[in-house]
Amino acid sequence: MATLVQQTAELFADNAASIAPSITGVTAGNLVVMLVACSQNTSNTALTAPAGWSTAASATGPGSGNFRQCAAIFYKENAASGSHSGTVTGNTGSYWAAIIVEFSGTKTSGSLEGTNTNSGNGVTTGSTNSASNTTANALVVAAICCSNDAGTMLGLSSPASSGYTNIDGELTDSLHTGYQFSYKNVTSAASQSGSWAWANNSGFGAAIANFGDAGGGGTAVPVFLHNLQQQGIA
Repeated sequence: MATLVQQTAELFADNAASIAPSITGVTAGNLVVMLVACSQNTSNTALTAPAGWSTAASATGPGSGNFRQCAAIFYKENAASGSHSGTVTGNTGSYWAAIIVEFSGTKTSGSLEGTNTNSGNGVTTGSTNSASNTTANALVVAAICCSNDAGTMLGLSSPASSGYTNIDGELTDSLHTGYQFSYKNVTSAASQSGSWAWANNSGFGAAIANFGDAGGGGTAVPVFLHNLQQQGIA
């Protein structure tokens, strides 16, 4: 089973052309995942991976609106120990959020399995579309970026449905962009998806990726400690 080892604090970049998250203290051989949400200014072009990273899934935003919501999952498998960073670029005047998460217990090569994306506009629900894991035991990561042209998000659900655990999110927001990142472990090969709901008509871009389990894992982080870490307390 994959284990969440650590995650960075959420990083925002407002009215900007890029975002550059970083993580330190990574253990050699682990999986490092960069999750990015971007309300792109007048562009729905899918985000591309920073140098040294690979794209798991990158959603093209909706085809209309002053801001087009994109979500991306980038990764490094069998990561080197130490620090990892990268700069994701888009259009000037965009609104960004990003986080990097380290997982243990996944394959060190060929870990990426099924992926998918989806987008929509003027709606109050959204999903990733489905993607299958071919390894029975697998890590599933899902991401959504969601907001309207006024830059407002109201009541975005967290975590993704169903069976997911929250990584991070900005669920009601008028300063940055709305987003939600989730993960879960599954124990059989099947079609996986993630879905969300929110209160105000908005555009969204969503992405999902499956990573095969190596059958190992580290020491699990207790749920209460994970929640404290998300709040910056532990």
